This record gives sequence, C-alpha cells and structure tokens, in this order.
Amino acid sequence: MFSKIFISPHPDDECLFGAYTIQRDKPDLFVFRDRAAIWRCDETRAAMEWLELSQEKIHFIDTFNQLPNVKDVETVYAPAMQGGHQYHDEVCKRAILQYGPKVIFYATYDRYKSEPPFGRWKVDATERMKKRKIEALVYYESQRKIAAIHFNLISKDEYYF
Repeated sequence: MFSKIFISPHPDDECLFGAYTIQRDKPDLFVFRDRAAIWRCDETRAAMEWLELSQEKIHFIDTFNQLPNVKDVETVYAPAMQGGHQYHDEVCKRAILQYGPKVIFYATYDRYKSEPPFGRWKVDATERMKKRKIEALVYYESQRKIAAIHFNLISKDEYYF
C-alpha cells in the first residue's frame, strides 16, 4: 500500500516542480526514465537524498504499467495539463484514467514557457524547504547544461491546480 505517490515525467521534474511536496509528504516517487541516461537517474537519487527522501521510496519506471494499482494508493501527485510539454500532458491524462479523483495536479510550465510555474494554490513551504530545493537543483548538472531555461525560470514557489 502506498499512502502517497508522486509521478515525475522525467528525471529532474520531481525537484523542479515537487520539491516541497516531497519534503513535506515523503511520497513514493515514480520517475519515468524517458530514455534517460543512467546519470540522470543518479542525479535524481542525489537530489532526493538531499531532500531527505529515502532511496527505498524512489522507483524508476519505463511504462505506466509499472505504477501502483489504484486500490493501493490514497493520493497521487501528477503534472497538470498545461501544454508545456507533450510528455507532461500524457502523464496527466494517464494519471486521470488510472487514479481519477485521487490525483492532485502540480504545475510545471505552460506552452509559452515564458513564466515560472503558476497554479491555483501555492504550496506552503518553509524557508528551509525553499533553501533545500535550490540546493538540490544543483545535482542535476546534465540538465542545467542543456535545459538551462527551465532551471532559470523556476521560482522558489510551487503550485497545485
């Protein structure tokens, strides 16, 4: 039984958009490898260790079939449908189909990618949580080099829809 799970479309989204939820709720984390190189998974492990999520709660998956059964989950955090990334939207659709009303949607970025994430409800975070998020993002060295725009647009705030 999983009390809470957090679904991340690729290695780094869990920290970019869910660091406060992960620090607060300690959900089981399901990260799609998305053809990611092994070092991206290592970056996630290191960042999550910094956010004090136990390694036993980190699961790298390749297909939706590897997600827990609906009867085994109470709460699911999944990316909101925002049009900013095709795979984020696909994960959102599948989460709705698989988990229905158990899903809480977290903001990623919209199709314009010109603003930091926004949503209806700001996730409460302590100053320590905000500091830990910024520090954890340093572990994603491979992505900071090739996708700097995403890291530069990320504010300290996180949101739910």
